[in-house]
Amino acid sequence: MDFSKIDSSQTSVEGYETRPDSPDEVKGRILHHDSDFLAYQCGYKWETESLEVSIEHLRKAIQTCRIMAGAEFIFLYLTMGDKGGRNATATVKEYQAQRAGRDPGLTKRVKELREYMATCTDPGVTPKVQMEQEADDALCQAMQVAKDQYQLNVLQSADKDLWMVGGLHVNAKTYEIEDFPFGYGQCDLDINGTRKKLVGRGTSFFWHQLLMGDTADNIPGLPEFSEKIVLEYWPTKAIIAARDKIKSSTSTGQSTKLKKSLHNLIAKIKPKKVGAVGAYEYLYHCKTDRQALVAVLAAYREHYGDADFLANHWNGQIFTSTAGEMLLEQARLLWMRRTEGEDVTTFFEELR
Repeated sequence: MDFSKIDSSQTSVEGYETRPDSPDEVKGRILHHDSDFLAYQCGYKWETESLEVSIEHLRKAIQTCRIMAGAEFIFLYLTMGDKGGRNATATVKEYQAQRAGRDPGLTKRVKELREYMATCTDPGVTPKVQMEQEADDALCQAMQVAKDQYQLNVLQSADKDLWMVGGLHVNAKTYEIEDFPFGYGQCDLDINGTRKKLVGRGTSFFWHQLLMGDTADNIPGLPEFSEKIVLEYWPTKAIIAARDKIKSSTSTGQSTKLKKSLHNLIAKIKPKKVGAVGAYEYLYHCKTDRQALVAVLAAYREHYGDADFLANHWNGQIFTSTAGEMLLEQARLLWMRRTEGEDVTTFFEELR
């Protein structure tokens, strides 16, 4: 389709300004928008419509996002090339492999909508096409640069990966503007019925993801907590009672008998899947990035051991790895880069 035929000379797209709860526009404010998600959202909703109709809905959605952020301008961040080397980094699981099975019609429409946004000239709209890194990385970098102009730069994304990025965020569902910390922050469990989901703000979320992974990008994190970690953090009531009895025992014979009983109980401990609850409970007492690094590294070492080991690459090859290399792989996949080309080891060095 020739996108140049779309009339972008008008100062508004009819229909977008119908939200009664629109905030006042802040002069000079920029909405840094994760537009990869918007392409999927609009593509999914209007896949059966013509491309022209889908684009009109997309244009309205773009302007709605800008207005609801109180922004004068909107920058559209789009991933159109390499994903910053993440595909080559991943060994345990293929990076974003599950996306290959999406409906071909939807995939085609998303590609078309991305291409339109990359050339969009609507008033106040500036495409930010990323060819060497993911849009998420560029969004993080924009918010880092904008630290000194806090109120004039706002981020909007439905991707939880960006919860680790500080600054003002527009909630993708409610359009409320929320303040995220530059630094560790915190994570909490959002309990909805029987389902427990981890929510977080700041780099705390990065450390939790290193444990539980990210299913949206096919990042496994740590497969499980070892028996030693389980024993330390989740001892059964029987084990706790046995330990208490040993402490209060008065005779050597009784103590020996109780210790044997405790040993048998410990032998029954099994590894535990990480999950949101496990990650939250394990890192609950961490309040700084350094404390979280020590705790996460300990979990990886307890799982993989201190020695080199043979690992299976997702492509079928066998290679030699270590606990530290496994942690570094997951960190490189999950870390939002504060400067273009940044390696997560720069962040780790800052914590020494």
